[in-house]
Formats: sequence, C-alpha cells, structure tokens
Amino acid sequence: IEVYIHSLRKKIDAGHATALIHTVRGLGYKIGL
Repeated sequence: IEVYIHSLRKKIDAGHATALIHTVRGLGYKIGL
C-alpha cells in the first residue's frame, strides 16, 4: 500500500504547493484540500 500511496502522492501533489494526502498515524490516510 505504501508504494501505491507514494506514486499517488507524486501524481496528485505535482500541481499543488501543499500535500493533499496526509498519513494519519494509527488510522490510515486522509485526503484534504
């Protein structure tokens, strides 16, 4: 799953100044705008 999230982060975050996918420790991942 980490590899998939990493490639997704590279594609999604490319056009944004801040990260859109955040890791929530102990729970999973959160997508924020």
